[in-house]
Amino acid sequence: MTFKPLLHRLVNSPYLDLIGVTIVVAGSLSLHYHLDRVTHTLSLLGCVSILSTSMSLMSTRLVSRQKNLGNVIGVFTALSSAVIDFLLGIRSAWLTYPISMLANLLAALKWQRGVKVRSYDTLYWIILMASMLLGALLTWLGARLASTDTFNNIVAWCGLQPSGPITMSTSLFVTTSLITGFAFVSNTANILKYEETWLTWMCYNLTRLFQSLLTLNIANAIKYIFYIFNAVITFIDWRLSRAPSSAVQEHTPHDPQH
Repeated sequence: MTFKPLLHRLVNSPYLDLIGVTIVVAGSLSLHYHLDRVTHTLSLLGCVSILSTSMSLMSTRLVSRQKNLGNVIGVFTALSSAVIDFLLGIRSAWLTYPISMLANLLAALKWQRGVKVRSYDTLYWIILMASMLLGALLTWLGARLASTDTFNNIVAWCGLQPSGPITMSTSLFVTTSLITGFAFVSNTANILKYEETWLTWMCYNLTRLFQSLLTLNIANAIKYIFYIFNAVITFIDWRLSRAPSSAVQEHTPHDPQH
């Protein structure tokens, strides 16, 4: 069996889904996300958060396999993540999650009508630049709107020191802007099934991995390594699946010998 069908089987393997969910759940349990931070008893919000994270991974895996159900699940996981973050005190959550929900909804509607994998074009670069600018703008606005306690919690989570109640250090601003921007690019590009969607997901997860390693959060680091692996094999699989149609288009002109 050649490389292409082997890779396609790997991308579409349900065992890879199982491995991913196991990594997410095991990592969440090791970090005690299922326990209340004060009473150390079982937390309903924590359990819902773990379930939401697992569903988010399944959404990613289904989209990797070009299953529209992944986009549908993505709408609900974005909604649940927004509610969870808001309840945890991240009051700027309403700034970014609606964009993710809208992008997943549009992707579900677009994919339902039928859309083929495509490569970058002028529209993709417009999406890239606009999404990165929007990410920076919303990062700045979120820092301005966040309360002192919420902001300090975010800064502590990132392993950095707060520079003031409603100010943001340059390193934190750049990191958060990149993470937000990469997510916007990926979610928007996915609507039109750009294969480069997975390149920006790689960038997103590499940034998250770097962040996790800085804070010695090994459980999260392993999770993002899995996401990076999935993005790499999916990018290659989508590119290879597009190649035959591109080759046909390149030989479309009339051959005078026939």
